Amino acid sequence: MAIPYAGVHRKLKDADTPWEKKVGLARFAWVSPRCFLPNKEQVLMDWAANSLANAHKLSVPDLAVPRLWQFLLDALRSQRLKTMGSRAEALSLRLSLFPVILKSLCIGTANVELVIGCCHSLLEYPSLGSIITGTLDHQVQFLSTVVCLLTDFLRTRCGRTPVLLNSLVQRAFASFASLQRQQPNPRKVFTIVYEKLLGPLLALHHTISDLNEVMDESFSDTLKCIQDLIASGLFNRDLAEGHSKYLRSVPGQVTTEKQREVRLLQESISALWKNMAERTSNIDEVNVSLCYIAGMPVVFRAFLSLHKYPNDVSFAMLRKLCCAMGLMPAQEHDGKAMTGVENQQTSVAEKPLLQIPEQKSVLGNWTAGLPALSKLLKVLSEKQIYEVASDNMSGKTQFSWLHDLIGGLISNADSSQSAWYASLSTALDMNHLLLEDQLTPILKEALYCSDKACLTQNTQRERDEFLKKLLGTYTKLRQFDRVVSAMLELCKSASADGEHFAYPTQFCTSFSESVQQLPPGLTLDIWKQFLDQFLTRYLPEGTQNATTLPSPPPRKKSKPGSNKRSTIDLTVIAVTFDLFLRSMRLVDGSLMTVPLLRRVEELMTETKDGVLAPLLHLCSESEPSVGQVYSTLLLCYVWGELHLLLCQHTNYRDRHPFSNSEETVLNFGDFSFVHTYGTSNEWSRLCTMFAEKERIQLLQVSLAVQQIRALLLFGEITSDVVRQSLVNIATAVCDKATKVNNRDSSGKSLVSILLDNIPFLLPFLPAHQITTLASLLCKTLMSSHTDLKSSGSLQNQKQVQPDSHSDKCGDASVHRICEEFVRSEFCVESRQLQIALVTSVLGQMSEVMGSLSAGSNADTLHSLSDTDVKCTSDGDSNTMKLQEIALDVNKLLAGAEMVKPASHVSPDVYRSVEGVLKVLHHLPLQHLLPSNKARCMLGLLVVDTALNSISPKNAPGAPYFSALLLCRQLQAAILRSVGSSKAKFLSNIDAWRILTVMTKASVDAKQKVTKKTVVDLDSSLNDVTEELLTYWLKRLRQLPNQEAGFKDYSHMVESKLDELDRHLSRSKNAQLILSANVPLLTAATALLGSLFVSRGALGSLGSELSCDLGRRITEALSSLMRHGQGASACPRLLIWLAKAGTLLMKFALRTVRTDSENRISTVKSDAELDSDEADVMETNLSTVSVATEQWTEVLNPVLQEICTYFEPTGEKSCPVIGPCLTYMQTSCLFIGRCCDVGTIGMATSDMWQAALSLMGTGVHLDESVMNDLTSTLSGIIQTMDLVQFRTLLTDLLRDTALKREPDAEDCPHLRAALVAWQLLPTSCAASEEIQGVLGDVIPQVILNLLEILKGAASNWTLGGAVAVSVLQAVSSIIGQGKSLVAPNEAMQAQHFGLMVPVAMVTAADFPLVFNTLCQILRSLLIGYPRTVMKSLASFFACLQHLLKAVMHRGQQSRDGDEKLSDHDLYICAENMERLLTMLATYKKDINKLAVFLVSDYIAELQKGTLLPLFKKALVTGIYNLLDACDERAIDFLNATLPNNLREIFKTFYSDFQKYYRYSGKV
Repeated sequence: MAIPYAGVHRKLKDADTPWEKKVGLARFAWVSPRCFLPNKEQVLMDWAANSLANAHKLSVPDLAVPRLWQFLLDALRSQRLKTMGSRAEALSLRLSLFPVILKSLCIGTANVELVIGCCHSLLEYPSLGSIITGTLDHQVQFLSTVVCLLTDFLRTRCGRTPVLLNSLVQRAFASFASLQRQQPNPRKVFTIVYEKLLGPLLALHHTISDLNEVMDESFSDTLKCIQDLIASGLFNRDLAEGHSKYLRSVPGQVTTEKQREVRLLQESISALWKNMAERTSNIDEVNVSLCYIAGMPVVFRAFLSLHKYPNDVSFAMLRKLCCAMGLMPAQEHDGKAMTGVENQQTSVAEKPLLQIPEQKSVLGNWTAGLPALSKLLKVLSEKQIYEVASDNMSGKTQFSWLHDLIGGLISNADSSQSAWYASLSTALDMNHLLLEDQLTPILKEALYCSDKACLTQNTQRERDEFLKKLLGTYTKLRQFDRVVSAMLELCKSASADGEHFAYPTQFCTSFSESVQQLPPGLTLDIWKQFLDQFLTRYLPEGTQNATTLPSPPPRKKSKPGSNKRSTIDLTVIAVTFDLFLRSMRLVDGSLMTVPLLRRVEELMTETKDGVLAPLLHLCSESEPSVGQVYSTLLLCYVWGELHLLLCQHTNYRDRHPFSNSEETVLNFGDFSFVHTYGTSNEWSRLCTMFAEKERIQLLQVSLAVQQIRALLLFGEITSDVVRQSLVNIATAVCDKATKVNNRDSSGKSLVSILLDNIPFLLPFLPAHQITTLASLLCKTLMSSHTDLKSSGSLQNQKQVQPDSHSDKCGDASVHRICEEFVRSEFCVESRQLQIALVTSVLGQMSEVMGSLSAGSNADTLHSLSDTDVKCTSDGDSNTMKLQEIALDVNKLLAGAEMVKPASHVSPDVYRSVEGVLKVLHHLPLQHLLPSNKARCMLGLLVVDTALNSISPKNAPGAPYFSALLLCRQLQAAILRSVGSSKAKFLSNIDAWRILTVMTKASVDAKQKVTKKTVVDLDSSLNDVTEELLTYWLKRLRQLPNQEAGFKDYSHMVESKLDELDRHLSRSKNAQLILSANVPLLTAATALLGSLFVSRGALGSLGSELSCDLGRRITEALSSLMRHGQGASACPRLLIWLAKAGTLLMKFALRTVRTDSENRISTVKSDAELDSDEADVMETNLSTVSVATEQWTEVLNPVLQEICTYFEPTGEKSCPVIGPCLTYMQTSCLFIGRCCDVGTIGMATSDMWQAALSLMGTGVHLDESVMNDLTSTLSGIIQTMDLVQFRTLLTDLLRDTALKREPDAEDCPHLRAALVAWQLLPTSCAASEEIQGVLGDVIPQVILNLLEILKGAASNWTLGGAVAVSVLQAVSSIIGQGKSLVAPNEAMQAQHFGLMVPVAMVTAADFPLVFNTLCQILRSLLIGYPRTVMKSLASFFACLQHLLKAVMHRGQQSRDGDEKLSDHDLYICAENMERLLTMLATYKKDINKLAVFLVSDYIAELQKGTLLPLFKKALVTGIYNLLDACDERAIDFLNATLPNNLREIFKTFYSDFQKYYRYSGKV
């Protein structure tokens, strides 16, 4: 029965009714169809709005207010309101609710989320939303409120509310834009925007831009809405003339406009700038000021977005913004138009810099304005508002103002901000003259004043990029000497620590690259510039200080460097000079001319006599500072390097000989052989000063190595004195490098120097030094690996201090150097060092084994390490010693089960074991001497035995398995390197013992797998164990008299398999148990594989014993495989099932073939033949039944698990895919020979669907997997009948016939079909019948692929992968030629080349797409030459398309997303050249059309410079085309080319005739 409306209305109005009941009654009345009220929706909304608007008057409790908002929100979102249709347009809300909404939109209110939701819904209905959008004033208030609310929410980071509110803000923007377009007076909107909206909008923009986390795409849209609103509100097209007049006017000029509207507009614009200037300089509201300053680039972009202003007006806008920010004074405006020229013009050099620092308090905070300024200058450069070509450098206002701005930027430098470098970089792009006279302060701030510790990564990157651009600019201008002059000015005033000064690494690299590009003359001028600086500014002062030094008091012995009067800072100038000299291209073809070489000799002599000799004398006669000693040694070293270089490559040595090396024996510290300007006493005294300092010690070692090189090159090496000198110096160098602590920075650097120069130091080192060096290498590699492992956890990484970052980088560098050294060819060839390394590794291994197991293992390893020392020259004694140790290893293997390991083994012990093994891993195992391989193999067997003896309780998971895995990987690597014929040292090792111990250990290892982190390690361990078992089984099979051992091992494996089978029959979770016993199953599989291989020679072990053992192992494995349900969820178990199933089928196939051959060989007569044929038929029937049963019960379930694994869901792994595909290939052979027709049909259908599922997963399939897939499809197709094959092709056609959107790459069916069409042509090539069936559907396939490509190529971002697959499929189809595709259908492939938007292709896809298209065209030219010659126009269109695309990518100026690697570009050019050369062979057909391709090549040459290697590969094909053209075609081309291209063609044709065209007689 209906409820009377009067009762509901009365209770809602009744003051005695509780508000909780009122809200419940209103909610019931809204949703209930039993409540009838006239205009019920309007009545209930009015009641809710009135209750909220008059809450205080109606005494609404605070708890009821949220319920009222919730009711209003539910009503606005209700389905009832959405289905009212036109009746909903008549609904409205009272305007009294609007102030309540504004008041509630505050971050401190409790109902803010409900109010945001209500506003969302209100804006969906025009009538209800009129409370907000009804008037412009309401709209402005609402927009300002929600913008401020979103800003506050983003600053406080309150949950998910900003995302919801951001959507509301965007709706408010759209609503305001719609209402703004309806306003007839743009000046009114202008005033409203800058007075009420500009501040909140800039604050929101600044807040969103400062978010550290990655912005959501919706927030990016909000930023665009802000800029659009500012552009349409402040800079409307109707206001463009007013802005132009204002910006061109003189400040203070009285407006003379008679039109009232124009005058009011000028006043409004003036008020805008006055308001912005006040806000940016508001000290009381710092946040508001920062938001306005940060928003100036937004205002500038908005100004330029809607109208194309003249450049002078746009530049005036920039000036106005900088003045408003306080970066430039407003009085600087001269009152002229921006296109005018100053009355009193002055040159750039004569104009004084703007003195900003004195006006800093007036002009504002540069630190706050730097980010905005960098963006403003970037916009100025992007929009090309300031152009050098149109600007008169002699005094135009734009240049002078920018010059003053840059002066202020440098005077108020803040190098800790990346914006400072970005601003300078933009100014450099615009005009390098803006920075010309400021190079000195710029370099000082960038190189010396910036605190490296406080620079962020972004700031360092900006600094490095700016400095690289600066150096590159002056290098191209051939004015690099100006940069050097600025650096020399800084060297005198820079205060640097003599021990720690260094340029930034990236700056050194950029400086070196620039110096190497300088012309020879300028290079030598800069060298002279350095010398003049030394002679005029440094050496006179140093010499004067040295001559006026008083004698030290006799009672007090002064320390070196304690006299402060001689402290002249040479560090900075010395480091700069050293950087320049190291970077020069001294020995170069351009410098080898006589005049330049003579000048080089003069500079070398002047450097030696004018700089080095005085510095050496100064240091030896006085008590210099650390900086002076360091600078002297540094300059002497770099001069010595140049001296050696010139002596090797020129006749410089004839005029500048070395000192006599045969007079006295040289020691460490005496460098007089190379540096003849100093005596032995002077050098010896210098090398005793501050020798404990790191940098000085490094230079001393470097000078010693330099002297060794000089003695080897230019000394009398046969002299005993020289050889003794070499021994003394080399021994001292090695002592210094090996005795220091290699954990600190000096030790790391010395180790690096030693390893870099060890090839010529090693012959002069005694044996104990080589042993010490090898020990140092091992300890370095071990410590680096152990530190890396111990700090690998997240917990440890959090505890690392920031100061240790440089130490970690140094450790990584030393580790890399040591690793590269032990892998180098020198270590491979040096037997002495190789033996020492192996001995050191074995010694370290014996020490670690002492804490892991009983003493027998350590004793054996110790014997191995001593083998080299006791017998290195006698090969027989060496072999005998190794044989004795091999017998000891056999004893250890025999008693492996009785070994008692150490209890409570720490994980660090296993990490130490892994560290030692890692050193062995770095060694070139395949190049070791046989004796060293034997020692390593025996040592690894000892370690393996010790690790296997660890009980499960003491094996701590990942560290244990990492060590065991690495140990077995090393064994496998050694066994692979020696092979079976050369492994003589293996004859003394008991292979049966190794097999037994390794199998038992693998079975027991499942108890140690207790953590998920060990699963991957255990999987890899299982694979390498299978490889080792296979090798030792092969070894055991080849040795004589090993049948008993082989049989015992097989029985052991069989017994364990039977035991596992019994356990599985009683278990409810068979899959879990099988997964845990994969090591045992792997051993059984390896044994079966060995038995399968050995069944070759009749009457041997391979025929009788292997047959019996193989049958029993096969039965055991078949029984276990019946429990393999659910293996698809366990990749390790699935791999074993696939491998075991493959072996079972191969074993069965060989058994069937062998039985048939034996039966046929016993036939003697026709009667017996008939009888035997019947027996054979009966045997075949029984074999088929047995095979069908085996397939149904054992093998087919494995196939079903593979099919499940290949489904599109879940991750796929190539190590799993390979064995599964091999299983499917073997299954095709098995069912084709041993099963009935019904089984064949079902199995091939399942395998086909499984292969398609794998192709449709989207997993990246490498080349090996694709080859396996091709072989698998070939086997499936050859096994099935033609009717079934036609049905499957029909299904594939259906998958490709669907019309899909560009995002169709997400569809597994389409992906699978495309890959299938790519593989099928090759898979069907073996059978003509199957190829004929495939050829019937090819025309429709090509049409379907065209439709797919059309949709995918329209949006390459979404459909790029689909397009690439289509092209690969077409290439595979066309590549089969006329045997598969008719000529008419093949010519449709040209459409694919024209449909691909090559310009839109990403850099990652371009090489594959381009090369595939070239392959398609090449296949057409090879398979259908006559048809192609009949349609040359379309073929040439494809070639033009590809030629333009590849030349566009091959330009030197390409960067960013279009940048390709040089290798990829070379391959593309090579394929294009091959295609053009092949086309040029049809000279008679193309002699008139080839010139059009040549014309395209010439046109592309004008657009940009090609990379040299790319052009060299491509131009040969163009030459071939040009050679195919006749004279008339070339004349036609020369006549029709534009004038700008004619000169390029003239040069190109001249090179063609000079270097390519054959002009002789045949």
